[in-house]
Amino acid sequence: AIHDTLAFLAVENQGLTIIDISDPPDPRIISIINRPGPIIDVTVNDQYVLLLGTSLWVVAIDNPSRPGILGSVPVHEGREVLSDRNFAYVPCNYRDIYIIDFTDPSNPNRISEFEIGSGVSGIGLRDQFLFCSSRSEFQVIDIENPFEPQLIGETDCSWVSKICVNDQRAFCVGRRGLMIFNIEDPEEPAQVAHHRYSASELEPQIVDNTVYVPLGRDGINIYNVENVEEPVELNPEINRHSIEKVQFENNQIYLFDDKKILRILDFTNPDRMVESGSLSIDGEVQNLLIHENHAYISTVREGLVIADVSQPSNPHIVAQIPMRYPVFDVIIRGLDAYFITCDGWDQTLLYRVDIGNPSIPRNLRWIYDWYRHK
Repeated sequence: AIHDTLAFLAVENQGLTIIDISDPPDPRIISIINRPGPIIDVTVNDQYVLLLGTSLWVVAIDNPSRPGILGSVPVHEGREVLSDRNFAYVPCNYRDIYIIDFTDPSNPNRISEFEIGSGVSGIGLRDQFLFCSSRSEFQVIDIENPFEPQLIGETDCSWVSKICVNDQRAFCVGRRGLMIFNIEDPEEPAQVAHHRYSASELEPQIVDNTVYVPLGRDGINIYNVENVEEPVELNPEINRHSIEKVQFENNQIYLFDDKKILRILDFTNPDRMVESGSLSIDGEVQNLLIHENHAYISTVREGLVIADVSQPSNPHIVAQIPMRYPVFDVIIRGLDAYFITCDGWDQTLLYRVDIGNPSIPRNLRWIYDWYRHK
């Protein structure tokens, strides 16, 4: 999570690291908080960081170099944490949503447990409403008064894993396809369309009146939802691609398929989407980041690969940073790329490299390392 000039990095078994990014070329780790057990999620507001693990910890950040844990409350099998005002919402046990009041940060208090019933599988927060899905229902909860949450609307749905919400519609993706709900009246949500396809853990994307749904091994489904009651499937031939990684950027879809090929698809006209170009990458790909006409590709054996994609018809590799260990992920701040590797002893290493000229990355520097047991 990023707030103002601070980055809050929660690593599963290694607590919370606070990084000063006020000078992007020279970020500084200013403090570390170690917590027992895995860290599942982190969120931040103006005053506090909420750290979710075996408990929900409230951390003061008025002095980021000396963060202090003010209080905590136990949670059981928390999956994520969302916050609004001085209240946190934590789906737990695949059954309940814990509502936690941290108005007094030294004594956060679980004020209610809202039981969903058949398993919380997706959750979203917008204004005074919490949208939840379970194995069999799509529910709308009024949380204007968090002490007395009220179920105000529900309808049938099944096996939803992700929810994208705008002012009028909820787009729900799951095991049984894309379901679109009208939520203009939160008290009477209504399913207006359903398209069936295979499940995927890849995130859908909504652009204007077009929904792009990555399907993993079954490719991509594209729908025009201008008339949400009768979505029109577009360009079904694109399903020939089996997708492992995908990113949407500047009217282009960048995806890696199971053949380790980076494919660039132009979706300026969604019903006539065409492949602009492609590029083969050696070895297993871990992640993909598109930034300012370049693709930064994290790999297991080839290190960090940088490709020029400014001409989609002719993508080509311009640089490679070989590493001894697999590169798992990369982010970019200013003129620097930061990436993480992990050795065979569970030691995580954070590196920085200057990409002012992506074709000639320079000044590769080790920044920090930490072990899981910390």
